[in-house]
Amino acid sequence: MLGEKLHRYLYLLGIITLLAGLPFSPFLTSLGQFILVGNWLIELNFREKLRLIKKRPGILLFTSLFLVHVVWLINTSNFQYAQHDIVIKLPLLALPVIVGTSRPLNQRETILILQLFAASIFAASVYSAALFFGVGSQEVIDKRQSSVFISHIRFALMIVLTCYILMSLLAAKEQNKILVRVTYLISLTWFVFYLLFIGAFSGVVILSLSFPFVLAYWLRKTASKKVTLYSWLLLSLLVLISIAYLGYSIKRYYTITDTDSKSLPTHTI
Repeated sequence: MLGEKLHRYLYLLGIITLLAGLPFSPFLTSLGQFILVGNWLIELNFREKLRLIKKRPGILLFTSLFLVHVVWLINTSNFQYAQHDIVIKLPLLALPVIVGTSRPLNQRETILILQLFAASIFAASVYSAALFFGVGSQEVIDKRQSSVFISHIRFALMIVLTCYILMSLLAAKEQNKILVRVTYLISLTWFVFYLLFIGAFSGVVILSLSFPFVLAYWLRKTASKKVTLYSWLLLSLLVLISIAYLGYSIKRYYTITDTDSKSLPTHTI
């Protein structure tokens, strides 16, 4: 058993590695999970952890998601794929137990982890956009293929989540440095632009539909005029962008372009 401080650092390292690897690398994601599991086992103190599991029903609620997949094995005929699927979903069992029996993150740790996750998503989006514009050796024809690490739909959902993370950081009173706030606003603007750029219709729709509800919730929770002003400005910007994107999509759908058949490729790859 290592010192409590070192265990805490390993716990934070595991979470940061896991989240930073989500938009980039399955290896980093797996590495973060191994760090968390290894640190949790080496930490021992299983009697206290068992007490916390019994005390906190949320742990059992989240682990039950994994048990649903196990129960439905009775309804499968392809046990080879089912075994592979169960292995992939093991984090649904391990992570709720590890996080639920660990000391909760304090405000400083939470902000740091959210900032690093947002930075990871930002780096992945910039890299993907650079690939589309010919930077690097990998050829990208379709904008959606520029998301080379994970599915563009999953990446779009991560971007939507990051947008809300940045909004919450903007609303936090602790984030009062002008340079930090400007960085959040620039990143937020970039993410909205990137969703439109890659044509992530699902991401744009989810962001557009969910934002008014999130805005109403925040306005109920805060009496700050500055936060209210920022929120309405963001909502107005999002509505305008959504209307422009919808109009562009409709126009492109109904526009017929003449194509010279002689210029078409004669063979497919």
